[in-house]
Amino acid sequence: TASHNHAPYSPEALAALEAADRNVGTIVAAVKAAGLWDETTLIVTSDHGFVPVDRQVRIGVLFMSLGLLTAKDDGKLASWSAFPWSDGGAVAVYLNPQAPPETAGKVDRALALLTSYPEYGIHKVYRGEELASREGYPGAYAVLDTEVGFAFSDRLDGPVVSPTSLRGVHGQSPDRRELFACLVIRGPGIRRGARIPAIRLLDVAPTVAQ
Repeated sequence: TASHNHAPYSPEALAALEAADRNVGTIVAAVKAAGLWDETTLIVTSDHGFVPVDRQVRIGVLFMSLGLLTAKDDGKLASWSAFPWSDGGAVAVYLNPQAPPETAGKVDRALALLTSYPEYGIHKVYRGEELASREGYPGAYAVLDTEVGFAFSDRLDGPVVSPTSLRGVHGQSPDRRELFACLVIRGPGIRRGARIPAIRLLDVAPTVAQ
């Protein structure tokens, strides 16, 4: 929450990390006091890193101007032939199975526009096999990844690009170094001082189970 509201590595975010560190220290002290330290495995991990932001991009507003979706008076979705599902650092574009045949072409033109101008903050567009290899957003036509400084918004009104009160987001491609998480393991059978390369989040649970 501190990283979302104040930016990663802000004083508020560092204070939150220090509080978490003190909580780990409380656990370590309790385990040692119980005489179980030598037989206990301690694992500290996190789910994602953060990218600093100050602008938001409303892909839905662009799609609406192209006739790919419509909104109600309250700003909520009314109908769609293509819809951008926002996840902060990424947006997945889905095509309605009942959409007219020209829909994919309209989406392609919208993506070409977005990637042609840096002010839209698009880092990369994932499609086809490259998208499938990342095992996310099944059935998506394309997934857009933001540049540092940008976040996607799911709002369907207002300008396409505007300032945002958010200061940190996540959700971009997991190979972005800013998104890397931590993993620290100590205990019996764990090599002291060893460093391992980046692992997948999906590997953490089976490693803990083993």
